[in-house]
Amino acid sequence: MLHNKKAQKIEIFFDTAQRLVQNFKSSSIKPFRSYHADENFLIAINEPRELIAIYDTKKAVVSQIFF
Repeated sequence: MLHNKKAQKIEIFFDTAQRLVQNFKSSSIKPFRSYHADENFLIAINEPRELIAIYDTKKAVVSQIFF
């Protein structure tokens, strides 16, 4: 999960660490999902339930992502 400051969005990448490094080096990587957000957010991850929650502290809104 990365915050793209230029595009003002959160990008989620899903792969093994080794493959992500190779893909970033070759610039041939696309995010699994992306959400528009500025720098005011919190992230919670629950692996057993396969859930990611993104809380926008400015708008007081929660976005949930299920895998």
